[in-house]
Amino acid sequence: MKQKLVLGEIDLIDGILPITRAAAGLAEVVRRARESNVHIVVTQNGYSTAVIMDIQSYKTMRKLAEERLEGLASEESAPEQRPELPDRLETATSDR
Repeated sequence: MKQKLVLGEIDLIDGILPITRAAAGLAEVVRRARESNVHIVVTQNGYSTAVIMDIQSYKTMRKLAEERLEGLASEESAPEQRPELPDRLETATSDR
């Protein structure tokens, strides 16, 4: 049986911090991300600029991304199995 991979969530109330507040309490922010398995969004000038997450979530996310990229690469190298679509709509409708 394949292990279910779970990523942390973003706490929309306490999980969005301005960069100055995150920097001032970085050790606490990292501890909270690690212990609570939450992703903390850091903002700069009101825009999301970074995410702080525990290392296991990061590794899981990387693994999922790599698997997805490998799947896309194998789909591209596989022979075409979909039926050909007409180049133009007129060709498809003129046969009726």
